Amino acid sequence: MPAAPPPCWPPSRRTRDAGAERTRLDTRTDLVEERALDARNGYREIPAFNSGPYAQHWFEKLLPARVDDAAVPR
Repeated sequence: MPAAPPPCWPPSRRTRDAGAERTRLDTRTDLVEERALDARNGYREIPAFNSGPYAQHWFEKLLPARVDDAAVPR
């Protein structure tokens, strides 16, 4: 039996398999590296969608209909 993937990898596949069309996250202003990582991974900044005590930036990533659709030929 193959080993199970880590619970959050890849997040877009697990989220899409659950039926979601997008994934959202929030973060703090001082986490500059986190915000850069999110942008590199396809998240775009959007208006606030919650009022969490540490939420200062909000991001969203639209998911492809199938994860294979996101693959870029090399």
